[in-house]
Amino acid sequence: MMRMNKTTRVGALLLAISMLMVIRCAAQAPTMTNQAIAPMNPEPSDRHLIRMVVFQSIIEQLSTDRKSQPVFFIVLEPGEEQSLASDYNGAKVHSSKDCIVDEVQGVKDKKTGEEGLLLEVKQLRIQSDKADVFAGYFSGAGVLLSFRLEKKDGVWVILEKRGRVIN
Repeated sequence: MMRMNKTTRVGALLLAISMLMVIRCAAQAPTMTNQAIAPMNPEPSDRHLIRMVVFQSIIEQLSTDRKSQPVFFIVLEPGEEQSLASDYNGAKVHSSKDCIVDEVQGVKDKKTGEEGLLLEVKQLRIQSDKADVFAGYFSGAGVLLSFRLEKKDGVWVILEKRGRVIN
């Protein structure tokens, strides 16, 4: 057996510690220091952009000529919650998870009891640079709207909007 001097033992100890740290880091769940950094704001999909344009149109329609800004609860798709505040800047918009829907009392905020409106896209079909959407809102009675959109210069624009009341 070979005898190690003090320097060799310290070197071997440092090597063993560094190997343990490498093994430990590899076994850890990804963190900001050991994962590849993904883009913070990935480009939104056409589906997301279309939904946003449709919801903004409904919000604008329902906010006009009102003394106070209504609360809107949107039925979200996966990944939309993180951009909710920035997508609807200035409007009081929350996830539909934050409301209670009752056919008699309407839509209310779970925490505050404030009355609101539930917005939802029921159907969305994209064909190249055109899209057809059925969306609506509910606040006791419901309204179903159909939208026809077209992508012009990279921006989705509403060409046609029709609605009907559903009790």
